Amino acid sequence: MKKLFTRKLVAVLITVVMFIGGTAACGSLAGGNLLNAAATTGTASDGGKTISIATLYNVIGQETLARQYMDAHPGTTITINSFMYDYDRYLTEVPTMLMSGTADDLMEGYINYKDSRVVAYLADFNALMDADPTFDREDYYANFFEALEYKGGLYAYPFDFVYDAFAINNKLVGAAREKVDSMNALSYFDMFELFDIAGGAFPYPDYANDPLDALLYTIDSFVDLENSACDFNNARFIELIKRSKELTEPDSRSHGSLSTVTPDDEKLFSEKYLLINTLPQTYQYLLPIKEETLFSGHKPLISEQGKLLTMAPAKFCLSKQSENKDLAWDFIRFIQDPQTYADEDGNITGSFRTPSINKELFRIGLEYALLKPGTEINAAGNLVETESFFDWIAADYGWHVPGDRRERFDEVLARYDEILSMPVQDRTLVLFPQNVQDVFYATMDSYLQGLITAEQTAEELQNKISIALRE
Repeated sequence: MKKLFTRKLVAVLITVVMFIGGTAACGSLAGGNLLNAAATTGTASDGGKTISIATLYNVIGQETLARQYMDAHPGTTITINSFMYDYDRYLTEVPTMLMSGTADDLMEGYINYKDSRVVAYLADFNALMDADPTFDREDYYANFFEALEYKGGLYAYPFDFVYDAFAINNKLVGAAREKVDSMNALSYFDMFELFDIAGGAFPYPDYANDPLDALLYTIDSFVDLENSACDFNNARFIELIKRSKELTEPDSRSHGSLSTVTPDDEKLFSEKYLLINTLPQTYQYLLPIKEETLFSGHKPLISEQGKLLTMAPAKFCLSKQSENKDLAWDFIRFIQDPQTYADEDGNITGSFRTPSINKELFRIGLEYALLKPGTEINAAGNLVETESFFDWIAADYGWHVPGDRRERFDEVLARYDEILSMPVQDRTLVLFPQNVQDVFYATMDSYLQGLITAEQTAEELQNKISIALRE
């Protein structure tokens, strides 16, 4: 069971990178053409200063952004220390470099930014925000900052978000229609209730294939990292794992919990799955499309406490020992300044990469995805206009958007604003120490194989993880 959490996290992150990279040519929330190098925000940075950035996945395109920033600030140097997708090396070397005083100034946030032993060497972004008179939290979905906080400090700055959401099978929902239509979001227990009402349907494909994979997203509902405490030995957790085991489907097909859903997937899954899980960027499930569509709706996955379960694929940590924190902060502000993405005529494009927690960037990205044409490089090497991201993929599914497209955009934006204003729970799996991960997987695997009862599982997890959290 060694390192299953981290390996699954790597798979999720690579899927996200592939998704955003694959749609870059279509002018969606993905992309990479920075057209305005002169944009500047935050505190001024003097020429001659230098920072370095430890990069693992380059999710937000920081290598390109660094070049653009240096063009706008002559004399400033930003160097990239790339780990070239080597997750294990990154996770081993970066914390060691932090503790020895040799770390890069900024580093992608795949280290444990909620571990007191690591946090001791990280700068608090809350302090930087408070000291910057140009920074306004109202310009952001600030609940995402709060979700990443640890003991009152923010030691990883998020740029974007991703969450699981579910579309409803219109073929199998049956008697559960009224109930599901009344729900804005779903917890796992909500899903169980829907399954019981609808009857004859498995949960979404990945859950049916491997409930352990799904349950790992619930662990932070039962573990309090800040206080090194856990609460597994209770009726709610016991019911959760019992139902999960009941709903396991042997030999089911998994399509990847964060991948796009293809037309073939829809047809295959419509025969036996009540739900399919989707990315926030799969806009079709928020749109009022044809009645005969197989799946529709957009119900985010929430915790038992009603919090949106999310993670930020792109986030930076800042070394407390950095001598140029002002430059590092200004570069972060540059990345999230809408003017960074303006063309020569001052029009802000949808060329940034992932759904941003900056409200204006998010709105612009959604507008380009649904309403405006994208761009791509043609065979002659020229930048040409293409259809919008939505139209680009709609042909594969036979989607059409009835009525006024601008009205539909306003409806979708309002729904996103509702979702992104919910309380948020950070489900970044790397936050859990490896010994906790190992205990959870080994014990749950024993339960799923029938070696121990649900009650024994809860008691064993309570005892072993309580000890592991104190080690």
